Amino acid sequence: MGEINVKILGYLMTDRNWKNIRDIGLHVGTEQNPDRLKYQLDDLVKRQIIDYWENIPDSEKKKIMQHEEIKGKNNYRITDKGREKFEKIRNDCLDEDTKTILRMQRAGTEN
Repeated sequence: MGEINVKILGYLMTDRNWKNIRDIGLHVGTEQNPDRLKYQLDDLVKRQIIDYWENIPDSEKKKIMQHEEIKGKNNYRITDKGREKFEKIRNDCLDEDTKTILRMQRAGTEN
């Protein structure tokens, strides 16, 4: 599960936009088991590592929808806390081979 969580956070780090659960599953390779992915996403929401679209106030949703196309209701984005946690994992906890395997990069470098 840890590897999938790191992949989820890595995908959500690509920008600050909301990502649909289907797109997340395709990116991290869990599209065959959507229930397991949903469980992992819910856990990250509980820990305030990511936000869930349905938990956002309607007034904020309207502002977001002026700048982004939101697909369905199962959308997620990484929080500032999540960004900090991911960067710590990426920069301090993983050796270069593991980063390559997980397709992660250090800040300021290309794949």
